[in-house]
Amino acid sequence: MSRHHRVVVVFDEDAARDLPRLADEHHVWIVASERNVDAARSYGARGNAAGDALASGVSVFTRVETDPGRALEAVLELVEDHHGEFAHEPPVDEVVVVGLERSPPVTAVLEEWGYSELEPLGEAFLARRCG
Repeated sequence: MSRHHRVVVVFDEDAARDLPRLADEHHVWIVASERNVDAARSYGARGNAAGDALASGVSVFTRVETDPGRALEAVLELVEDHHGEFAHEPPVDEVVVVGLERSPPVTAVLEEWGYSELEPLGEAFLARRCG
């Protein structure tokens, strides 16, 4: 049975309410906003439920790029550095993207990073590496 390593990338600047639930299940990379940063600090203060900061927990990123594809690419570089094959076993092979539209530029970036299967998840979507 293969194991998967899922990371959640959140571009929604008002996602603080959902952060504890998401971060208990998977590591979350969340865009910096006043509410999101406060929620990330609160989550960090209570401690990581799983005990593995790369399997669950929170990292905050600053969105510099306004173009959705470039913004996602910048975060995927961070995700790969911290959760990729040289950083985590198993390496990240699933990314849930929240707060970005599944547009052609976003899809192209995901495919460049090897995420060829895309599946809608309500207001988010799952990108999965195959093979």
